[in-house]
Amino acid sequence: MNSAPEQSPDNWVNPDPGGLRVPLGGAALRWAALLYGGSVLLWLNLEDTRVWPVALLSWSGALLLAAGMTTRHLGGASLSRGRALLGGMLVGAGVGLGSSLICAGLMFFKNALHAHLFLDYPVLMLLAMIQRGPGWVAAGALLGLSAALLWMARRG
Repeated sequence: MNSAPEQSPDNWVNPDPGGLRVPLGGAALRWAALLYGGSVLLWLNLEDTRVWPVALLSWSGALLLAAGMTTRHLGGASLSRGRALLGGMLVGAGVGLGSSLICAGLMFFKNALHAHLFLDYPVLMLLAMIQRGPGWVAAGALLGLSAALLWMARRG
């Protein structure tokens, strides 16, 4: 008599029924996305040339996108500790890369929307934000790993 678990397409997600459960996306995530969209629309109308607001908006947008995709595809699944650590690193790296690209995209969109003679964000600044991508990927991977470790420590 073979007692091996039946193989299913998503058996890799649930290797351990006592593992760490990924939360389901809910109304809070939708409200956060609406708040984010309103913040971006408000920022686009301001005559602001500082970098930190757009960097903060891009980081929060990438984080919302990653949270939405993770909860949509893995919500309710139980992950082993190793997969949770690896997933945290990969999601964090994606947030870092997404932050860099979203930041450059928001800067470009604001330049195109305002159409001043002197750009709010010069082209070299946009390229510098893209150039910071590898550093932001590394920082995001480390933050994702630390978030996974904290999640594991709180869950036991």
